[in-house]
Amino acid sequence: PAKHGGSKMRGRKRTHAESEDESDDGMLTPPAEVDFDNAERVHRLLRELWRAASEVVETVVPQLEPQMKAENAKLRAMAVQTVGDMVAGIGAAGPAPPIPLAPAVYPSHSLDRSGLVPLSQSAIYKPIAPHAFSSTYGDCYLEFVSRHNDKAAVVRCAWAVAAARILLTSAGGIGLDTDQEMRLLRLLNGMLVDTDEKVRLAVIEAIATFDFDTIAQKIGKLGGVAAQGSVLRQIADRIKDPKAPVRAAAIELLADIWGVASGAIGEGSEQMSNLFASIPSEILNAVYVNSAQINASILEVLHKSLIPTAYPVMTATYGTVAGTGVVVDSQLGGDPAADANALRVERMLVFVRCLDDRATAAFFNLQRFQCQGAAQLCALLKLSEASHSSDDSSTDKKTKAQIDAIVASLTKMTTDSNVAKEHLRIYLKHNHRRGNQLIRFCCDADSDYRKVCKAMKEFRKKMEESPAPLPSTLSTMEVLLDMFSMSLYNRTHVPAMLAFARTDDKGLGEAATTVIKDLSTTAPKVFELHIKEYCEMLKQNVPTEATPNDSSATHVLKAISDFVQHDASSMPNDRELYKALSAYTLYGSPPKAAKHAVRVMLASDDKKEMYTEEILEKCLKDFTYGSHGFLARLASLGQVVLLSNAELDTVTQETITDTAVGKILREIRTPAEEDDADWTDEPDKELSAKLLALTILVNNVRGQVHGDMSEDAKSALKTRAIPVYKLLNTIIQKEGELSKTPDTISTPNSHKAQLRLSAAAQIVKLCCHPALDALFSDIDFNRLTTVVQDPRPEVRNGFAKVIQKYLVAGKLQPRFNALIYMYAFEPSKTAKDAVAKWAKARSTTLEKLNSRAMRTTFARFLSLLAHHLDFSMKPDELADNVEYILFYLKNVATVENLPHIHHLAQRLKSVQDGINAAQSDRLYVLSELAEAIIRKFAEEKGWNLQLFSGKDNLSRGPFIQLPSHESAQEISERRYLPEELAEELDDLVKASLKPPKKHKAERTDGDGPSKPAAKKAKTTSSHVASKKSSKPKAAKTPKKQAATVLHSSDRRKSTRTSHATNYAEDSGSEAEDGAERWDEYADENKENESSTPPTSDPAPDAKPAEKLKVKPKAPPAAATRKLPRRGAVGKSRKEQDIMDVPVSDEDVSDPPSEMEA
Repeated sequence: PAKHGGSKMRGRKRTHAESEDESDDGMLTPPAEVDFDNAERVHRLLRELWRAASEVVETVVPQLEPQMKAENAKLRAMAVQTVGDMVAGIGAAGPAPPIPLAPAVYPSHSLDRSGLVPLSQSAIYKPIAPHAFSSTYGDCYLEFVSRHNDKAAVVRCAWAVAAARILLTSAGGIGLDTDQEMRLLRLLNGMLVDTDEKVRLAVIEAIATFDFDTIAQKIGKLGGVAAQGSVLRQIADRIKDPKAPVRAAAIELLADIWGVASGAIGEGSEQMSNLFASIPSEILNAVYVNSAQINASILEVLHKSLIPTAYPVMTATYGTVAGTGVVVDSQLGGDPAADANALRVERMLVFVRCLDDRATAAFFNLQRFQCQGAAQLCALLKLSEASHSSDDSSTDKKTKAQIDAIVASLTKMTTDSNVAKEHLRIYLKHNHRRGNQLIRFCCDADSDYRKVCKAMKEFRKKMEESPAPLPSTLSTMEVLLDMFSMSLYNRTHVPAMLAFARTDDKGLGEAATTVIKDLSTTAPKVFELHIKEYCEMLKQNVPTEATPNDSSATHVLKAISDFVQHDASSMPNDRELYKALSAYTLYGSPPKAAKHAVRVMLASDDKKEMYTEEILEKCLKDFTYGSHGFLARLASLGQVVLLSNAELDTVTQETITDTAVGKILREIRTPAEEDDADWTDEPDKELSAKLLALTILVNNVRGQVHGDMSEDAKSALKTRAIPVYKLLNTIIQKEGELSKTPDTISTPNSHKAQLRLSAAAQIVKLCCHPALDALFSDIDFNRLTTVVQDPRPEVRNGFAKVIQKYLVAGKLQPRFNALIYMYAFEPSKTAKDAVAKWAKARSTTLEKLNSRAMRTTFARFLSLLAHHLDFSMKPDELADNVEYILFYLKNVATVENLPHIHHLAQRLKSVQDGINAAQSDRLYVLSELAEAIIRKFAEEKGWNLQLFSGKDNLSRGPFIQLPSHESAQEISERRYLPEELAEELDDLVKASLKPPKKHKAERTDGDGPSKPAAKKAKTTSSHVASKKSSKPKAAKTPKKQAATVLHSSDRRKSTRTSHATNYAEDSGSEAEDGAERWDEYADENKENESSTPPTSDPAPDAKPAEKLKVKPKAPPAAATRKLPRRGAVGKSRKEQDIMDVPVSDEDVSDPPSEMEA
């Protein structure tokens, strides 16, 4: 048979470069449609003959090879499909009906395969291959494999389906060797990034026909969803595909796969976890793309596949006891085997456990959206019924406007909001009374799970039986019911959650406590129904000196604490409960347990004073460092001074301050050693105590702030706040050192890093109150840049998260936005990209709200740069500011707001520096530099820079008026920007804005991606080259000199290369670089979406020309990014003892006046 391996007559191989519509002049007339019909019949016959009598077609099969090379794409596709089916042993009847993935079935098919529907046993469907096609007809098989690279999308689609069938049937039962199987997998993997969406969709749909075992054993051979380059990874990337059908298919497939695998994942299967555990995170993280279609698909699979509303659907051997919801196994004589409610809760907790932090936040926000939508839907029904019964036309107009607003809000998360609005209006117009009542049952927090499910089923039946046009609205109404029904946060599920939290069964305790904590704030009515059960859980696990509390108690206390802030009256009046809470305030572990216990106790207004006295007496009595429960006592004191500050007299406050400062902060009990770690994620007792002591001092100030404060109250607040500000600022200035004699005994490095971060975070908390923000001077604010550029990445990242958290909550003044853009030189690309994404999303959100906060930040940002500790007027060092400014523009500037930003840059030359008038020249040079960069930025973007016609005043404090008109005239006529830097700006801006080279989806031969030929590097301009060669780079310093002690400013400068060309931004973001929908995030990426997906294995990007140098034996300057180093402020003033907590405002900079609107 090997003699039939090929044919001497070979057609010309097609390539993608050729046009599909090339002329057929001089060729035969294309086949008519009837010819194709005849050819299809012949091909079907050929498949059957191959299965039944392969010897008959020995001379026919080689003729398929020229057909796969034919000019007609339809004929090529037919031949490819035929060869693929012959390899797979599939006859004229086609493949056997696929075994569907059943995510709602219990037990899961990943654990119990007895309930699987077997493949059809009919002979016409059974895949049978008499020989290994690849060895019998080698050339024909190779030509078939090469068709994956066909220029016609229809042929590539046919090939993808054929290859998937070959893998599914193991080449008709003959089997594939490892090389063949891996080659087909890699080729399918490459086709998931095909330039044509029909091909990508065909691959996903073909894999969707696989049964679960085939997906796990064959598709999973290249790795799981988290493995780069695997088929599952590529499918996960298609969740954010630019084309809606591809996105929907990928989301549905992955959700079904995880739904089946969840059983094995919940039981601890390592193999299933490695393959599929990250699927929920991949799906829910797509929420941040802010696409209505993606969100609709996510909500659909959430209730259909991930946590199915119908789960658990019992297999033949399982049933339920009527009216009880208890699952019984008929093979065990009808004994209860499981509780259906517990099974649903377990499924939800396994799902939550698989989520990463961002996905967890997205999931909880979806539940918050559900609860809010349920309330809106009930309000909508009430308004609709009122409008039908009202005869007042004026009331009708008002009601109609309210109805339209709610309808728009409810349908914004549907696939087609216009169709959904129309359907919802039709439903409301008919005023279906029974349907309205059923919807209320679904949205009511008092409804148990069975009641919700029965109401949904009856609603569907009522709509189907209703007269037209109500049945047409069912598609939309079912989606809305799935979105807003109390199906997940249901009262029936709470007892099972408590059981998992107590027992930590299957390792789901942490997930259970996390859900309970969110439930208390998202669905307080559901939580209220079980508040007594939570309290009983606390009373059963009271900590003492000898026995600590259970770890789940902290989360339960947190949930109760959040709940009582909304409704303290629902707490049971149980003396035993408050005795238990009192024990938590003294011995709670970790200290957060004590914190939450105090918040619960002090939520009761009628007994607040009594509980305050009781807590203070027990916590302060015989307090010593190291005594049992001393950390819990410190945490309790921190909450008492915050929540009951008005009940504390002066003596008590002084005692608390002396405890925090004298007994905790002043003492260095763990001296620094040479081998100390620079950071620790688990603080020891001394560090924990110092962090709690700082919290006490800060909360003592925050607790004094209230609504309308008199002048005396403001003066008392200032007296208390200024010493605390001084302490925090000094900790930052001394890099976390608390020792009076650091040369003799110093604080460990890990302690200093945590203290720096804590001090900066506590300052941010203080500044959340306007009265306290006014006391935080501009000089001290500028010092926070040393935290932004701290040597430790944990400090930098932690501080960024703190700022972002309070900016999103709307608690901080706009000046804190400026600190975000100081991350322009962040060494970690991941951290920098995260900050940039947040900044861009935040700017987009504020622009939609008609807020100018991010624009006006630009003036403050330039002031921050002007007072940076490393600022220099030297041209080569001044060029560092180019990247700072461009980092701001990339994430804030749009064609609409750029004129305003340009106007603010110009305005800086009309004022003088309000912090240090002698340094006003710094502002002016940055003003000219920013103007020039903005103009070149607009040119590169192709934007027309218009004049700004509005008025905007600069904030007082960092800027003050010029003394005279003559000085203003002199400043406006003088040029501050060095000519040398001005000439380089064009190259610097282009280099920073130049996107990395993108490669088309690479075609592979199955053995990996092809490598592009090396390209000759372009040389830089003579001016830039000569400039760079004049100054040696820090990276060329021999390693043996790395330990050299540098001046503080040199340490920071060593992290930044002169000129910004080494920090070119990646502006070519993919469709997945979306933005947060929830709270702080908005759509930021629609304009950057590409219709062509990225390659699976891109070749290394060529370095930009500006970065390349021809210097042998020297490492490239931008090969690594060193961490930014902090430096202490020059000690122009006499240092004070930071432990003395000064009571005067001597040497403290004056607070800024209020900013102009």
